[in-house]
Amino acid sequence: MLSYRSRRALRRLGKFFLVLALLAAVGILCWFLWLNRYVVYTKDGVQFVFGGPGEFQPGQLAGTESVENTIYVEYEQTVPTEPPSTEMKQLSGYYITADELKGDLTQLKQQISQLPKGTPIMLDVKNIRGEFFYSSYVGNPASSVSQTAIDDLIAFLRDGDYYIIARLPAFRDYDFGRKNVACGLMDIDKVHLVALWMDISDGVATYWLNPDKEGTVQYLVRIVTELRTWGFDEVLFYDFRFPDTDQIYYTGDKAAALATCAQTLVTACSSETFTVSFTGADPTFPLPEGRCRLYLDNVAAENVLLTVEQAGITDPKLRMVFFADTNDTRYDEYGVLRPLDMAR
Repeated sequence: MLSYRSRRALRRLGKFFLVLALLAAVGILCWFLWLNRYVVYTKDGVQFVFGGPGEFQPGQLAGTESVENTIYVEYEQTVPTEPPSTEMKQLSGYYITADELKGDLTQLKQQISQLPKGTPIMLDVKNIRGEFFYSSYVGNPASSVSQTAIDDLIAFLRDGDYYIIARLPAFRDYDFGRKNVACGLMDIDKVHLVALWMDISDGVATYWLNPDKEGTVQYLVRIVTELRTWGFDEVLFYDFRFPDTDQIYYTGDKAAALATCAQTLVTACSSETFTVSFTGADPTFPLPEGRCRLYLDNVAAENVLLTVEQAGITDPKLRMVFFADTNDTRYDEYGVLRPLDMAR
């Protein structure tokens, strides 16, 4: 064990070396500060230039080396295209009936492929039994057609940039009425039994839906929403009326009920590029506000002008469409759809 004197000697020696270390550190720091005055940064690195005490040397700006080979970039100047017009246009096209959708559709596609792009093409997508011709998630498939073939036809029309119109019955629907009795029109003789009136006028048993019922409107909105996802540009409701019979029990205002339902559908489903249209019982059917059209059938060519006057519709050339099975030019002043066979 070290003595007291030895420990004191070691402490003094340690303090001495500590002072020397501090003096050395201060000296080195001063030397670096003095040396920094003579540092010159160039593109080749760092150099020390001693030009005299306290004399700063002009620095050399490092720059990028010149490239001898020039690379030329070629590009094609494109002119931005305007967005597609959202204005309604006068229709002049063709329709495909439910019977024509049965069997092989190859010939239909060949006929359509000869038509210009943008040509309106209307096809039935649902029958009064409530069966869908395409692969629908809303209702049951129809056994009379091939859903796969119809799906392919819709894709063909969509990819060909045609204006596609879906046609379907509005209030005649056997399947939905059977499953949703509260949304149907009751038989006046069986009201106490809560039984729907059955329509067999076309040889096919079907029920009529009540346009006053929220369930009916929601059902139609679901169908339209699905058709929009398939790429259709317009939907046309036919049988948008009450049945011509006194056997139904209904105490409300029929005209007001139809007008309210039509306005709800247009408000809920139409847009700047999608149209919701109707086939009324007569040309006086009141079109709602919004993007919609009125389609009329069984109007003779000589009565076209009178029918337009009776309708009293603003912009009738755009918002009125006639079904015609002749080439009479009196239809052509307004919208007109003809059988696809007449496109040959």
